[in-house]
Amino acid sequence: MRTGEMYFVAAEALYRAGKESEAKTMLTTIMKLVIQNMKHPQQVMHFYKKLKLQKRIEMWGEGRRLFDMKRRNESLDRTHAINHSAIAPKEVPAGSKLFIYQIPDKELNANSEITDKNE
Repeated sequence: MRTGEMYFVAAEALYRAGKESEAKTMLTTIMKLVIQNMKHPQQVMHFYKKLKLQKRIEMWGEGRRLFDMKRRNESLDRTHAINHSAIAPKEVPAGSKLFIYQIPDKELNANSEITDKNE
């Protein structure tokens, strides 16, 4: 985890805890490092949407989106994507088992401590 991500997670936690002004201050702090002379976030668009968008931009390609989607119970929509395999699912509903990394069969067979109850 890098410093920028900690600011975004803290800002989201503050917002969801009802501390919107503190969350805005946290987001402004990180965004001033990214964009010089940024106006206050609520002037651009709704704060929470802005927070999520800025985190996606800042963390692009770092593999953090899955954790955000699971925490927020969001679905995956790739219906307009052109850079994914044709056999990959285009839409995955929130809470789907596809969001859970599976333990490889080789590991299951080699470890007698893992049982069917470990899901």
